[in-house]
Amino acid sequence: MIIINDNDTLLQFIPNVVETVEGETPLFDKLRPQLEITEQWLKQNIIGEGQMEDIANGEGSDLWRAAATAIACDAFRRSVPSLDLILTPNGFGIVSNNNVAPASKERIERLMASLGDQRTKAIATLISFLTKFSTWMTTGQGQWLTSSFFSSPDDVRLAKTVLKNEDGWDAFIELREKAAPIEQAYSEKWLGQALTARLRATLATDPAGSSDIATLARTVRQLVVDEIITNRRPVKNLDRLVNFIRNNDTLYPEWQSDPVAELFEEKWRFQNKKEAAGYFF
Repeated sequence: MIIINDNDTLLQFIPNVVETVEGETPLFDKLRPQLEITEQWLKQNIIGEGQMEDIANGEGSDLWRAAATAIACDAFRRSVPSLDLILTPNGFGIVSNNNVAPASKERIERLMASLGDQRTKAIATLISFLTKFSTWMTTGQGQWLTSSFFSSPDDVRLAKTVLKNEDGWDAFIELREKAAPIEQAYSEKWLGQALTARLRATLATDPAGSSDIATLARTVRQLVVDEIITNRRPVKNLDRLVNFIRNNDTLYPEWQSDPVAELFEEKWRFQNKKEAAGYFF
């Protein structure tokens, strides 16, 4: 482990822990297996090998704190149900303390839910930091996260009502899986591959931007969300959107040279207009 590697560092991210006494196992040692699992998961799915070392070397930075928070909250959340269990020759027992009242099942569940929320928010913050680095954007993790209009767990809020998973990361994966065939259809029939890639990158690096491309990216993403929720394709809205793109060729030059543009040249060429050949009443 290279992000959280001692008890003092761990306790920065887990409040209200009673100080250990001599002879008692520190919380860091109790959580070590889960800390190792979570750090590896974070490296494989989000950060990447080289970037992980850079983050560790920047201890105290905002990027490091986001990674450490995600690791600590996830590891603690995984460990909570078994922290007071011990294995005896006769089976499992529970550690008791006459000075501390046991927590109710409801309070434990609220704690785990809170830790899950903190972990998800920390992951979203971590991704927002990582997208500022061009080197990360070219990693396998960066390319995977930016291969969708939904690159952050924060995006779950856009379609939360139709998602089955309550866990933040699982809901994020579910959202991306629902969006994937819709995004593919939009790319093949309306937007083209190059513009789709540009829109996705913009949502990852500048999700709240005021530029024309950022506004278009959010508009397309909302159409995807609407289709996920209603299960109906907004064809007219997509056609109007493409017409706007066609009429602003300097803003979206990649669309003009994409094969998908030829589909719309033919589509609009034969619309029934007075000025068009073959106009009929």
